Amino acid sequence: MGKKDKELAENKKENDELHAKKKKWSVKRFILIFLQALCGTIIGICFFVYHLSAQVQVRVEEGGTYTESFVPSIKDILTPYFESDIYHKNLRANAASIIRYVTIREQMEIDGKYAKNKIINVGEFANRLSRSSYDGPEVSYYLDDLIRWGQRVYNDKGASSSYKFYTVGEYCDFFGLERNLEKFPDAESFDDPYTSFETLSNEFKTIDGKNIEAYVDNEADYQTIVSNVQKTISDLYINYIEYVKDSEIYKEGNTNVKYAIVMTKDNARTLYTNVSRINKGASDTKIKSVFSEFDQRIYAVPGNVYDPYPSEANTTPLTYNEIGDLVTQNYAYAYPEDTQIWIAIDEKLPVTDVFSTNKFALENTAKQIPWIVSLGAFSMVAFLALGAVIISGEKKLYAGEEGKKLLGRFEKIPLEIGVLSVALLVMLLYFCESITINELDYRLSEDYWASFYSSGFLVFVDIVIALGFTYGFIRRIICKNLLEGSIYSLLSPFIKRFTIRLRRWGWRVYDSAGVAIRTWLGYILFLLFNVFLGCMIFFGEKPLLSFAALFAFDLIIGIMLFNRNWERKKIIDGIRAISGGEYDYKIDDIKVHGDNRDLAAAVNDIGKGLGKAVEISTKDEKLKADLITNVSHDIKTPLTSIINYVDLLKRENIEDERIRKYIRVLDEKSQRLKQLTFDLVEASKITSGNISIDLIRIDFCEFVKQAKGEFEDKFNEKNLNLVVNAPKEPIYIMADPRHMWRVIENLFNNVYKYAMPETRVYLDLVTLNEDDKRKVVFALKNISGQQLNIPADELTERFIRGDVSRSTEGSGLGLSIAKSLTNAQKGDFEIYLDGDLFKVTLTFDTCS
Repeated sequence: MGKKDKELAENKKENDELHAKKKKWSVKRFILIFLQALCGTIIGICFFVYHLSAQVQVRVEEGGTYTESFVPSIKDILTPYFESDIYHKNLRANAASIIRYVTIREQMEIDGKYAKNKIINVGEFANRLSRSSYDGPEVSYYLDDLIRWGQRVYNDKGASSSYKFYTVGEYCDFFGLERNLEKFPDAESFDDPYTSFETLSNEFKTIDGKNIEAYVDNEADYQTIVSNVQKTISDLYINYIEYVKDSEIYKEGNTNVKYAIVMTKDNARTLYTNVSRINKGASDTKIKSVFSEFDQRIYAVPGNVYDPYPSEANTTPLTYNEIGDLVTQNYAYAYPEDTQIWIAIDEKLPVTDVFSTNKFALENTAKQIPWIVSLGAFSMVAFLALGAVIISGEKKLYAGEEGKKLLGRFEKIPLEIGVLSVALLVMLLYFCESITINELDYRLSEDYWASFYSSGFLVFVDIVIALGFTYGFIRRIICKNLLEGSIYSLLSPFIKRFTIRLRRWGWRVYDSAGVAIRTWLGYILFLLFNVFLGCMIFFGEKPLLSFAALFAFDLIIGIMLFNRNWERKKIIDGIRAISGGEYDYKIDDIKVHGDNRDLAAAVNDIGKGLGKAVEISTKDEKLKADLITNVSHDIKTPLTSIINYVDLLKRENIEDERIRKYIRVLDEKSQRLKQLTFDLVEASKITSGNISIDLIRIDFCEFVKQAKGEFEDKFNEKNLNLVVNAPKEPIYIMADPRHMWRVIENLFNNVYKYAMPETRVYLDLVTLNEDDKRKVVFALKNISGQQLNIPADELTERFIRGDVSRSTEGSGLGLSIAKSLTNAQKGDFEIYLDGDLFKVTLTFDTCS
């Protein structure tokens, strides 16, 4: 046998020995894990046994009574029952329930019996909690009717309310009022809608056999009564249900609670008790004698400020003042000042109720605690010891390089997949266990032990699986193989490169973003200081001093932030002022700080620059207007001479037809130039605001008709058919007649010049309501003879014409002047183009 064969044989022998050790250890490990899981299950069983056997109930009173369960602390279990907090909670809750129960008996009973014919004033009942007396409209019902009413409402067998819309006549009929329109100034007849409101469906009549509406004559009082009735039937129905339930609970023989409450009102004495030995006419001495037999008792007089009996009369943990607070805070309306309250607990607990059940549970659990704690502690020690033995055995077998050869399939899968598998399995087991544990907690029936066994088995399986996975991870740690083949190890180079890039980006941000650094650094320091002082408040020796320091620090920071935002608000106000046209507005940058000062200075510079730009623009506009005015005036003088000489030439007897034609052309062009000059001067005056507007009341309808007559001949020249749609009655507006005539004249001239011959022109004059105002709208529509390839808003600019070739006689100023004069007279001027359709609209407010 060669050397190589010997080495192979030796290696095979070593591997066989290692696998033999692993197999032997696997059996031991399984047994140890089994025992460890058994110890963990016993710990869980101890917890559940304690949880179930120690569970107690407390009766709670919050506008109604119910019981809630909880597990008491070890201190409560080891304390004698009649000295425990649980007994105190039960006693206080039952005392509150009794006080509420007697309050409800006051509502339901007469002479200790349920009185279905008891009269209930719904106004006083609904406002019983108010400190002031009720003085609104009143109606009364029988008690049984109100309870049955509430039963119908809550069971959806009767409508509680409905919405109805009323006319004046129906409104009067509903309240039984005389039909008189003088009481309804907005109505013109009895059929006019007047109002709508919620009406209550009268399921039952009042004690007088009437409906609610018979007691009032207006909506406000009616709604008050409806609200009172709805609250009364709701409260009484709920109280009645509680009354029936508590009558059985606090019946003698059904409870260990004894009570006697004596009320004296108007020299009438009323007694409520569940002690049969205390009859209706029993004296205070007799009641005191009976209750002195009970060791657990309390006596209180809530209406007085002192205890008329020595403090020895109260032997329960419930204090005299607590009883007084229960009455005065919630039920003072039902208890007169001369009220005496006796409450006691029969400490022998002859009846099965929350007191006897809780006492048994606490005493039984107190007996079990030593065994439960001992067994749980022993199991915990054994669990930890077994865990230490298993880890020690794993180290011996898997330590070193040879240990990696023994790792199983689970130890070789990526770490993340293993953790995810464990998490999913734990979630599945938890879901299954939660179902059985809920049964164990709340299904204390025949299946109690079956639920207990199934839950214990699931806990055992859960612990076995969890320990198996845990020791698998421990073996990987021992072999230093935890991250080998993991997703993290595969992504590690990418993560490192990303981390380096992120770090570089962070440094770039740090170098270039001073504001961000200052903000985050200040914020982090603020948080750290608050956390430090918060810890000093809760764990330090001087919490008040720490609280004062924290309050002062936060107040200073708050004031600083407020000042910063206030400075920012000043800057925003400055921006708004400048954007609104106040270009000379200046922000006082002396009173602002930091970045806000730079921002304020920049805003001031912007305002200054805008002001200069507006000033230059205004000068340019004024220069243009002056230029137009001056040139127009300079043209008028020679133009007047030309017109005069042309007129003289026209008077001469010139027989040459060619010369007469020249004179006619000169006359036409000079007149057109004169009109253009006139339009230029007028447009310049309107633009500069150098015109006077004298608004008077005019008949706009008549005004339009006169313009129609003036232009009738011109329209006939081009066969333009003017279709007028205008009312016959006058329509009055506030306008300047001279300027308004110029507007209408320019619009008609525009139609005459640019409308297609032999077409219809539509003139509409209508009135309408807009934004709660009466408006008059003048609309003029025609078909253009030239193609309109220009935006509508540009037609009102100066020197802009729809005739792009400029072959017609227009100056391009007519619509601009018309729009400016319309706006000057507080009207709206709009142009609408749709293909060759041209429409202009004037809108004015009407006046009476």
